[in-house]
Amino acid sequence: MSDAGTDGGSGGCSSLADCMPGAVICEFPERTCAGPGRCLPLPDDCPVAQPECGCDGVTYDNPCLRMSAGVSKQSNGPCP
Repeated sequence: MSDAGTDGGSGGCSSLADCMPGAVICEFPERTCAGPGRCLPLPDDCPVAQPECGCDGVTYDNPCLRMSAGVSKQSNGPCP
């Protein structure tokens, strides 16, 4: 992954607005769907199929699609 800059201060981010340019998501800790999170860039390479459940309850085919939608990860695998 390339560096997208730092979080908005040492406390992390609460939304993408707290991130520097280049970040595509303020990623919250897995299974919490709440901040503070980390500002992350889109990965340089994305798996073709690696389903993840987003905090919005939608199953994404891979992390890049989820992150591009601006959604933090709830868990690995499809949503229940």
